[in-house]
Amino acid sequence: MHLRRVAAFLLGAWIVGCLFMAFIDLRSSQSAETILTRPPGEIAKLIKAAGYEPVAQLLAHHQAELTNQYMWAWGVTQLLIGASLIVVLVYATHISRLGIGLGGAMMILAVFGYFVLAPEITFLRRGIEFAQGWSADRARYLALRGAFLMVEAVKLALGCVLAGYLFLFKTPRLRRRTDVEAEEAAGEARLS
Repeated sequence: MHLRRVAAFLLGAWIVGCLFMAFIDLRSSQSAETILTRPPGEIAKLIKAAGYEPVAQLLAHHQAELTNQYMWAWGVTQLLIGASLIVVLVYATHISRLGIGLGGAMMILAVFGYFVLAPEITFLRRGIEFAQGWSADRARYLALRGAFLMVEAVKLALGCVLAGYLFLFKTPRLRRRTDVEAEEAAGEARLS
């Protein structure tokens, strides 16, 4: 199988996975509010009995923990896909250093997000989750969250550039031996 196609498949899986996780992150933050504003019959009774605020905090905590688990699992998956992509790009015969560099930059961003930003974001989120008001930890959390989103955006942009490179800058196919021999014979016939 042509390694350029394998690289395009891995890159596509990586980009789609990033977009899917962004969608999950957006939707999960809205799910607690949706349940609280339009609860089913039995849930409405539980909310009324327990009180709105404790149930809202519990749902927000549950949603944050689920999103956190999904993000950690996706982080490991990204590292595996990224490593596979780089190996394929290195062993592909007609990929320039530009393609390998773009894949490497995406991998560096994934490693930075997984090992540096994500643990700090998780630690701070758990510390400020039930805290009232504004704090320095909340400001740091929001700043790190913004940095994480920027890293993801840059990684997606690099992935799109790499996809464009893989699809647009194709190397000329090698000619078959019979075509070369026919051209040589035609050249010799013209000379004689």
